[in-house]
Amino acid sequence: MNKVIAGLALSAMAGSVSAATIYENGKTNVSIGGYLGIEAFYQAGYGDKDKSFELQDRASRIRFAFEHEMVQNWIAGAQLEWGFNPVEKADPLFTNRLGNIYFNNDSFGSIWVGKQWSAYYDIAVWTDQFWKFGGDASGTYDGRNGGDESGMGRADEALVYRKSFGGFGLAAQYQFENDSSARDYGYQLSGTYDFDFGLS
Repeated sequence: MNKVIAGLALSAMAGSVSAATIYENGKTNVSIGGYLGIEAFYQAGYGDKDKSFELQDRASRIRFAFEHEMVQNWIAGAQLEWGFNPVEKADPLFTNRLGNIYFNNDSFGSIWVGKQWSAYYDIAVWTDQFWKFGGDASGTYDGRNGGDESGMGRADEALVYRKSFGGFGLAAQYQFENDSSARDYGYQLSGTYDFDFGLS
């Protein structure tokens, strides 16, 4: 039986994950973005028999972002992101991927509170390419809703501090207790270094 697979990725805007500014006044910026991904599978049968055609979601999402300069060099922001399935009826229709607030200062660093990419993800992001490594490449997604409970992927109920020292980036994370998932607490520390010649 011959099998033909056709992949079709449709972007909600230009680029794979895009954002468009919907409001800006010099101190405040509001943007909306996301990704619409649909994959089509066609399987040829024998003659007119056993033919099949199927559409599958490829991690479609929608994101809202807000930033405001409170005082000079201090920025407050928030991110909200949901995943959705445009081709199948899902319950719930939208699933939460990110939901956080943050404060950033170039000298001090940044503090993030809420559901966010983890300190571990800062170093595991290079393997987060399904077409190369698959979903289990780094253990980032541990089978529990994107690694949110364990804090490996999109950590929920997390407090993260990030600071850059030249080419060196430091991230420290504390994840609060969650009785429903039997998590007492969690913590992470990660570091990255970006060389001038393009290697990290």
